[in-house]
Order: sequence, then structure tokens, then C-alpha cells
Amino acid sequence: SPTRGVDSFMVENMHARSLALTLVLALTALIAAFAPGASAATYCLYAGDCYGVPANVYPATSQGFNDAGSAASSNPGADKIEIGHTPVELTSSVALNATPTNQLAIEGVGGDNSLIHVGMSSGYGLLMSFGGELASGSISNLKLKVDGPASGARLGLDLTGGRASGISVEVDSGPNEVESYGMSIDSGSECLYCSFAVSG
Repeated sequence: SPTRGVDSFMVENMHARSLALTLVLALTALIAAFAPGASAATYCLYAGDCYGVPANVYPATSQGFNDAGSAASSNPGADKIEIGHTPVELTSSVALNATPTNQLAIEGVGGDNSLIHVGMSSGYGLLMSFGGELASGSISNLKLKVDGPASGARLGLDLTGGRASGISVEVDSGPNEVESYGMSIDSGSECLYCSFAVSG
């Protein structure tokens, strides 16, 4: 009858809409599952557009390093700070923080020219406070040069949690042969393929 035809059409139309909605939801879930974390960001301590985001470029200085670290800490997700061909000159301490749910990776991308030069009068150069958790982050593919201070003591890298890999450490004891340390690896940390040399 005409009524049955209308009813049948409405039911079929509702089924088609339901199926279409199910397919859209399934596709959305699939894209979300395989898409990279939208909140992750890369910050650069070298000239360039930093993967199309000029605002994420910072000077290769203590202040630039600290500012990049603050930006990464405020941004949820697994962030990265890249060090290029320009040596990062530390004239004051740099403190970085990360956790397993807000990770941070420091990576040299300039080959043999990726260098952190620790040259302040005393104290630590780079303090990575990663909460004693290996999964909090990493530092990799870098040279770390620590100059001997005129007085006091100096530490190049203090790693509390996280993984160091491919780090080449050179310590200059200085003319007065005062205390200089390349790297301190605390609980919850590890150092893979790291090398150490002392001069001066």
C-alpha cells in the first residue's frame, strides 16, 4: 500500500543515515589514532624558521635556552629543543624540567658542530630536572665542553632522570686546577655511548 511504501522508505533512509554516521565516527577515530600528537612542538637554538614556526627560534645563549625550556614546559606533550651548528654559550645556568607526561628531548642536529659550551664563573651549566624518571626525556648527539673556572667549582650537566646518549664531554681543569665536572648522572638516569676527556 502507499503507507507501507512511505514507512519502508523512512526506515531505509534512517538506516542509511545511521550507517553514514557510524562510518564517519569510525574514520575520525582511525585518524586520531594514527595522527601525531598535536600538542608536541619543536624549538630551535639556531637561525631558521624552525619547521615553519619562526616564533619557536631562540638565541643560542643561556637566556635563549631557558626561554625555549620554559616554552616547552608550558606546552603539553613530547617537545624537542634542537641545537644546530651554532655553539650554545652558557654564561649562566640553564634549568629544564620534564615529566613522563610532559617529555622533553634535547637533540643536536648540527653534527660535530652541535656544542654546549659551559663557561660561567661557577655552578652548574645545564640542570635537567626530570624527576628521576627515565621516561621523562633525553639529551643526545652533542658535545659538552666545560671550562675550568678561576675559583669555585663547575658542573657541565646534571641529569636527574632521562637518558643521555651520544654525548662527548671535554673538561678543562683550568690554570688553577680547581674542581670541574663534566656530567652528573643521578638516580633514574642513564648514559649510553658517552665519552669523556680531560685537558688543562
